[in-house]
Amino acid sequence: MTVYLPEVDGLNALTSRTFVVVDFETTADEGGPQRAVELGYVTIRGGRRAGHLSGHALVRPPVPISRASYKVHGIDDARAATAEPFATAAVGLLAALADPTAIFVAHNAPYDAAVLRNECALAGLPVPDRPVLDTMTLPAALGYARDGLGRQPSLELLAQALPVTVPSLKYERRLRPDGRLYHHARDDAELCASLLLALLAHAATHGTAVAIDELLAEHSPGTTAHMTGSAYIGRRATDDPYAFDPIHLARHTGALLDPRHVTPGELDDWLDRAQECARMLCPLLQEECAAFDLSNPVLFTQLDAMLPALTEPGQRATLLGVLMRALTPQQRREVQWWRGVRDLIQNAPRCEPKHACPDCRSGQPCPLDVAHEYAAGSLLVTPAGEISDDRLSALCGRNGDIEAWADTAPELAGHVAWLTMRQYVRSRQPQRASAVLALAETLRLQRYEPWLAIRVAEQLTGRGHLEDALDLLASVTTPVTTNPAQVAAASALARLRTYAAELNAPTDPRRQPSRGGAPAGRYRPASRRRPNPYRVGDYTGGAAPGVSGVGTLASPRDASPDEDQALVGQVVPDER
Repeated sequence: MTVYLPEVDGLNALTSRTFVVVDFETTADEGGPQRAVELGYVTIRGGRRAGHLSGHALVRPPVPISRASYKVHGIDDARAATAEPFATAAVGLLAALADPTAIFVAHNAPYDAAVLRNECALAGLPVPDRPVLDTMTLPAALGYARDGLGRQPSLELLAQALPVTVPSLKYERRLRPDGRLYHHARDDAELCASLLLALLAHAATHGTAVAIDELLAEHSPGTTAHMTGSAYIGRRATDDPYAFDPIHLARHTGALLDPRHVTPGELDDWLDRAQECARMLCPLLQEECAAFDLSNPVLFTQLDAMLPALTEPGQRATLLGVLMRALTPQQRREVQWWRGVRDLIQNAPRCEPKHACPDCRSGQPCPLDVAHEYAAGSLLVTPAGEISDDRLSALCGRNGDIEAWADTAPELAGHVAWLTMRQYVRSRQPQRASAVLALAETLRLQRYEPWLAIRVAEQLTGRGHLEDALDLLASVTTPVTTNPAQVAAASALARLRTYAAELNAPTDPRRQPSRGGAPAGRYRPASRRRPNPYRVGDYTGGAAPGVSGVGTLASPRDASPDEDQALVGQVVPDER
């Protein structure tokens, strides 16, 4: 297997040191660290493989090989019984790492470095202290971007993106029951070495890295003896009971499923891993589902059925984040789905700082707070990806769907009303938009949808019902959630409270009514009147998360003030 390496000065500078590319297959030691079962390593000098410093060996672990580990690499106790202990099996690897210019390289390198460190310590051997490079995060560090690659791609996915030829099967590799090959340390190390060289060649030709020492200073997560970076996704507390199991991460290194040619065994294995991801709050589940076909009702239902069993903080939200992004216009499946999960969402434990779902950790709204918005956004779009007047009329017309859902799915009905009203404004149909708002107010949907509450509060303020407007906004901002619509309602409530306080403040004697008894400002020209700074609504602010990317709906940030005026009018007087 060869990889074309352009002869450029930049590549020479990036390959001036020795790379020792390592892969371990392991087994879990209950209550202790992962123990090596197999090791493979490839040494690269001057940008070329050094065959006499590359090798492979089975390792006899001092503990039984677990069933979960066997499912990954296919090595059982009988096969490992004939192998050497780590101190003997790793002689060649430790000799390669003895080179003072050596750099330790692996895919998900902090994990393999931890295995090396732990095995050396348990065997009474000195731990090689070498800089570390991680090919899982190196593409992002070098600015190598491909659609669907993600920030931390699997070994096989990265090989397909570069592309790099998968190594030939030099060793006996049996098929797993699901039809896929077991992992093999030497072949995975060979593939990782090819990926490293291809990435360095890309960096040299595109100028994203200058020299290997600079790359280490910016990217290395530490050394084999002293790791400073996280082993997995982000930085997690050491006392977090949901820290990722290395065996679980190993399951992600397989190729993504092809929904057109998936076998029953592969599907069962993937569903089992999906449930494991939800329990571990693993963000890689969303990346896999983005590339997999969840529009299949059977597969969607199987994932949905896992929700009740997820009872710890963050778990239900992790799986919910996948399900809500899989919603597409599918003959009202959204309504049935929302009715089924509404109680599960309301009863789900909230995410906590140390037990947060991937959306919360990335600063996005929690799926527990915005799942209904995704369902509502897909309801407005036809299977063809369009929004038609017939669709809108069926939702919000006389005896339409919104009235039918008002009792059983009020959050969904409220957000559908808001999106429909906004769509009418954009299509220059303000009368229809006002009719939808009036229908929503009649059904009391403003108690469930903060965007509607802001609109209704504007109207109440304009009619002089200031206390009712305050009560309405207070009701939709308690309890506090991560929904951006609620944040906008809380801001509107603060402004309205300030406005109410100024109205009730003692009258300034210098601003007594004029001869006619009207406020002095009433007789000022419109150009000299100071606008009321406490106007409640802001139709141009705050995006509805469930709408972004669904059909032709867009963020409400592109709505104009004219559209807002056409919808709700000027309801707060300009004079104070």
